Amino acid sequence: MARKCPKYSPEFKWEAVRRLLAGESATALANELGVRRKFLYAWRNKLQPAAKPKQTLDTRDRRIAELEKQLTEQRVLLGRQSEELDFFDAALRAIKGAPRPNASASATRCTPPSKE
Repeated sequence: MARKCPKYSPEFKWEAVRRLLAGESATALANELGVRRKFLYAWRNKLQPAAKPKQTLDTRDRRIAELEKQLTEQRVLLGRQSEELDFFDAALRAIKGAPRPNASASATRCTPPSKE
């Protein structure tokens, strides 16, 4: 009688390969998951083209860190700009609310003298 191999879901295989590529011991992983090591290696070889190589992951991690740094800088800049806008908004409100000094005198200074 032929022995029937159990079917493993694609998610199960992907997770096993991900852990194997992350550096976990194939023997320990196989024992934990209850599969043979040769299955882990076969899944890895089959899924490897779709899996990201370590160098690509390192490059990706560096890019993520760079973008997070830029995002932090942009948030700091946005906070400063927001504070400046609040300051100038309050100053403008104070200026608009205050009466103009010598409003009648400035009107007479700007008017040319009559020729009569």
